[in-house]
Amino acid sequence: DPLPSVLAAGFTTIDLAAIDLVPGKPQTFTWRGKPIFVLLKNKEMEQFDGDLVIGDNRYTVTVGLCTHLGCIPAWKGDKWKCACHGGEFNASGKQTFGPPPRPLDLPPFSVKGSEIVLGEEGPEYKKIAAAMMA
Repeated sequence: DPLPSVLAAGFTTIDLAAIDLVPGKPQTFTWRGKPIFVLLKNKEMEQFDGDLVIGDNRYTVTVGLCTHLGCIPAWKGDKWKCACHGGEFNASGKQTFGPPPRPLDLPPFSVKGSEIVLGEEGPEYKKIAAAMMA
């Protein structure tokens, strides 16, 4: 059996109510050594069945690695742009230009009130994963 410290390292909790997310500007967190982008969508950004909806807010939660070769895309205005080979992803994490073969990956997570727990597969994760496959 793994040690409790090993098990704990597999989970990261982000309390959306305790951080100052600015609509339209993502923040980056770390989970298992990977960047995780959390974007509070503003009213101008498309609504997507793959959005995480908590209350009146819509969020994009993605692994912050380009699905082409794993570079870290940067937020430029209203999209993520990958400097390595020019890939682009919209505010929902869907690829819109360049060589990425698929949207930004969805990390497993569960929702507990205003908290996202990365590393657990909750019903919200399963719903969003299904929407991304459609």
